[in-house]
Amino acid sequence: MARAESRLGISPLERRGNEEPPQHNFNSSMPTLIGNAFMVSEPRCGGWIDILKEITDAMLRDYPAQKVMHTTGPLMISRIFNTLKKRYKVTLFPYSKVTPVTKDDMGSYIYQGETASFHEKIKEAYCSHYFFGSWDTNFSFYN
Repeated sequence: MARAESRLGISPLERRGNEEPPQHNFNSSMPTLIGNAFMVSEPRCGGWIDILKEITDAMLRDYPAQKVMHTTGPLMISRIFNTLKKRYKVTLFPYSKVTPVTKDDMGSYIYQGETASFHEKIKEAYCSHYFFGSWDTNFSFYN
């Protein structure tokens, strides 16, 4: 774990989440959409309990669309981020380091073979969240 922490530039006592690419932010009331694809903390960080409580509470609410985004996804994390930041000093990795490609980039890469821009975007990343948007009824690789 120490080697991974060193490569990621985090200390053992740090808590991090990740920004979503700006193209993913469909909610104009939030300046930055915060992703749930990559989150780290030291053992026994109470922030995880806060996240689990919010998931449980959110499941009881009625969301007319994109329930998964509100209950376990980026809208949920974005909704409670300021609390996590204040209570646990949570910080964010920039999207270019952990979520450098969008679902549209994935579609272009898989279906059109557009590799140059894809490889350029992942060049500086620590990791990448390759997702297929199964939750999005407007654009999904499963439709």
